[in-house]
Amino acid sequence: MSSHSMSKNGNTDARTAMLQEKADDVQRVLDEPIVDLWLLRELALTEGGLVNGQYSGIPKKATPISND
Repeated sequence: MSSHSMSKNGNTDARTAMLQEKADDVQRVLDEPIVDLWLLRELALTEGGLVNGQYSGIPKKATPISND
């Protein structure tokens, strides 16, 4: 195996780990009773966004409609 392949795999593994950690962070924010929109915004603006759109329920969770 060439060092180029190893380096590429290492970078891929690091990115996968970073995205998994980010996905965990996003999920923790969404699991809170009151969603911290500023923290969610910060996560969205950093590398990986909201982890490739896997959180389609964010608009509903982050902006609940009040029945008042």
